[in-house]
Amino acid sequence: WLTGWVAWVGKDHIEIATVAVFWAMAAGLTFSPLITAASGAIVLAAQAGVLLLSQTDPGHIAALLSLEGLLLAYFIVTAGGLSAARKKMRAARLRHERELREANLRLQQQVVEQASALDRSKMLSRYLPPDVVRTVLAEGTPRFSPKRMRLTVFRIELCGFERIVTVVPPEDLSAMLNGYLSAIVEVAFQHGATVDLFMRDTVAGFFGAPHTSGAETDAVRCAKMAKVLWTCAVDTCNRWRDLLEEPPPAPTVAVSSGHAMVGDFGSGNRMEYTAVGGPIDEAAAMLRHASPGQVVCSHSTQILIRDELSADPCGAIQITGRTRPTSIYRLAGD
Repeated sequence: WLTGWVAWVGKDHIEIATVAVFWAMAAGLTFSPLITAASGAIVLAAQAGVLLLSQTDPGHIAALLSLEGLLLAYFIVTAGGLSAARKKMRAARLRHERELREANLRLQQQVVEQASALDRSKMLSRYLPPDVVRTVLAEGTPRFSPKRMRLTVFRIELCGFERIVTVVPPEDLSAMLNGYLSAIVEVAFQHGATVDLFMRDTVAGFFGAPHTSGAETDAVRCAKMAKVLWTCAVDTCNRWRDLLEEPPPAPTVAVSSGHAMVGDFGSGNRMEYTAVGGPIDEAAAMLRHASPGQVVCSHSTQILIRDELSADPCGAIQITGRTRPTSIYRLAGD
């Protein structure tokens, strides 16, 4: 085959044919590796044919050696260029894979952070008004370490609710209780209160944490809301008359002010944002001693609200652990 190809080209044109194939290889290197491979094979064939001719025509030896050196240099340069290109491609691929891994790690971290924020939002939404939840999340507070704050707390319960448990079917009782609790929490959130306790028909919460408007303003807001809570609870209970064989329970509300510890309390498995301290215990004691169907406040609250709201004295109660009786005042009610 080589002998036939050389005979077809002719010994006088073999150098020209070989140079032409050389430029074909250059073009192939630019546009297609397959063309380069094919051209290289032809050049090797041309070299072999030239060597055959050189054995019978010594006049061409110098030119052939020069051309062979040129072809050898071309192959060396070509091989070096291809090797460098492969190294660049490999480096680019490795860089791309590294960037992809880093992007995946960042994405995973963002997913974890968003899931954590969502869990935190759901937890906070149980006892904080929506606008306060947004503020807390925007500030990036991971958790609330307990700290001493001045609060005005409220506590509402239905006096006589235990009597209707035995006369109302469980399904109806569940619907009644959930409707009542939903109405109370909606009023509390509308006034900016923090709700921290659900215990059957009892709902409790406070003003002054996690954000405060000042002791007097917090107390006034809480006292005003207590009246609205009482009205809402009365309306809700009156709608139960058709299901009851006796008068509906009487809503009673107590309001107290003072310093307490506020923050996350619990264990690693379960944490609750709540308040612990004197005013919380005082509000619970006032509910036990107050007349059913009233809204009452402590002396500490009456001092803070007296410039804006009137409260009538209605006696004093003795709270366990205190040496002096606690005066209470009626804000509203029967």
